[in-house]
Amino acid sequence: GDVALLSVANLIPRKNHRALFEALSELRDLRWRLVCAGDDRLDPGHARRLRTLTQALGLADRIEFTGALGPDELDVRYRCSD
Repeated sequence: GDVALLSVANLIPRKNHRALFEALSELRDLRWRLVCAGDDRLDPGHARRLRTLTQALGLADRIEFTGALGPDELDVRYRCSD
């Protein structure tokens, strides 16, 4: 199956999700999926731009934005990731 990646960071500029997404866009021939778990309400404009970037890079079907997660759900995500 796909390699399950997990990023736990609020969607704010200093976390530099852009660099992660651009790097992953170079790995199109590999099987991977990324879950981005983090609050998207701290900087809604930035979060919107990140979602737009995933579309532009052709990664929208590989990257899932979950928003902020509680401890139990975050624990599940950690256990399900590689």
